[in-house]
This record gives sequence, C-alpha cells and structure tokens, in this order.
Amino acid sequence: MKKFKRATVAFFIYLGFAVSLFPTNVLAHNNDDGSPPHLIRGVECEFLQSGHFRLKALPPNHATAWWGLKDDVVHWTPVLYRWDGTLYIKWQEPTIAPAYAYVHPYGFFQGPNPGWRSETGQGQLDFFPFHSLPSGTYKVLNMIQWDSNGHVHMEWSPNLCTF
Repeated sequence: MKKFKRATVAFFIYLGFAVSLFPTNVLAHNNDDGSPPHLIRGVECEFLQSGHFRLKALPPNHATAWWGLKDDVVHWTPVLYRWDGTLYIKWQEPTIAPAYAYVHPYGFFQGPNPGWRSETGQGQLDFFPFHSLPSGTYKVLNMIQWDSNGHVHMEWSPNLCTF
C-alpha cells in the first residue's frame, strides 16, 4: 500500500511539473481600456542543439471586432523584454506587426484560412520566434491594435522563459 501511495504522490508531482511547462492561457476578458474580448496566450521556451535559446511568442487565441462593428482587422505585435535584475528592459521588437487577423463580433472569420496571418508571407502564423537569446529571464508584452479606430491594447504574457 505504501508503494501505491508513493507512486500516486510521485505521479501528481510529475503531472503538476509537466503542466507548468505548457504555455498558459488567460481567460478572454474586457479591459479597463475598453478593448473588446480577447485571449492572450503565453510563450514557449526552447533550448536548441546549437546551444542557443529561442522563445516562441504565441499569438492570442481569440480576438473580436471593435464594439458595434460587424468586422474588423486586428494586428498583433509581441515585444520581448529581458530582466536586468531590477526591472524588465525592452530587448527586441519587430519592425512591423508580424500578424493580422480578420475578426467579427464573435472571433476569427472562419474562411479558408482562419486565424492569424503573417504580414510578410500571408501564410498562417502559429508563433513569432525570438532567436539566439543569451541566458536570462524573458517576458513578452503583447500589443493588439484594431484597424477600425487604431486603438492599441498592451498585455503581458502570463508566463515567462528563463534560460
């Protein structure tokens, strides 16, 4: 019986650790700044065989058109920040928003290619990579902008990477 209890406890500890490694989602919500509902996702941390680190910023799971509009275009820009021991300092920022999505009041349009599209390649965008990072702790500030009125909403990813 003791072996069973130990195995059960070990299993739940392992399960908790495994779940903590996955990107975290935050519930879709309205914000104090008046932004429509959206759902920010976390980041994924990777150690590459080359000895370098890569952080994958994941685009929001959900975004909607600005209040009262039947359709809109939303742009997403992840901005990478690095902890310097006292505060987070901007480390890297894409020169243009890497992704856009066509949305309506209930979420993404469900056409042939729904979801986030690459601004440059026009293909589906699953993540934006930040490559060759030195050791440190990193966090992503997600910037979402609506075409209809230019409103920009900023929100931190719910998790971070430490290499």
